[in-house]
Amino acid sequence: MGERLSILILDDHRMVAEGLAALVAGQEDMEVMGIGHSVAQGLDMIRSNKPDVALVDCDLNDGTAADLILQTKALGIDLKVVVLSDSDGFCSIRSAVEAGARAFLLKRMPMTVVVEAVRSAHAGRRYLPPEVASRMAEAMSLEPLTAREKEVLGLLAEGRSNQDIADRLGIGVGTVKIHVNNVLSKLDADSRTEAVIRASLYGLVGIRDTLDDASADQPMR
Repeated sequence: MGERLSILILDDHRMVAEGLAALVAGQEDMEVMGIGHSVAQGLDMIRSNKPDVALVDCDLNDGTAADLILQTKALGIDLKVVVLSDSDGFCSIRSAVEAGARAFLLKRMPMTVVVEAVRSAHAGRRYLPPEVASRMAEAMSLEPLTAREKEVLGLLAEGRSNQDIADRLGIGVGTVKIHVNNVLSKLDADSRTEAVIRASLYGLVGIRDTLDDASADQPMR
């Protein structure tokens, strides 16, 4: 057997990190180089040990996998990164892949998929399971939101009323209604709540605790 692949594991959920470490340790061609729980820890270990592949949680407590990848590139280090996420939001997938991730997996996928992705990444191949690829393709078919529409969408996700949004953005209520209608149309949504849910699935916003409030606002169509 040749030299083992050196694997870095970064996940701010310790049980997940330990589970991934056990998985890696059980492979004849892999070994755990280190376990960390933040971007900062990861960068320190990458600088010191230069692992072959990193298994990285999409959202760490001090940044994202995309942040880690971009900062690693700035150091001149070519690290193969496999990103794992609890969510299949398009924005998370896109930001990680555009930053240079070799694979994007959902944590609910079988552990055999993780192992396959690590080997594929080390070989220089991109690995996007069908479920992830289909979500990405679906979201890419959407008409892009303008900067103002994104602002309005973010405020909708906070459960803001038309008047609240108008006051926050310094525009008229009628203009807010136009922007909201555009958001609903582009997201193919029939209500504010549906728009927020669909936007969350695509990673455009996070679902807030105030989501129920959004459904209480007046209809926009």
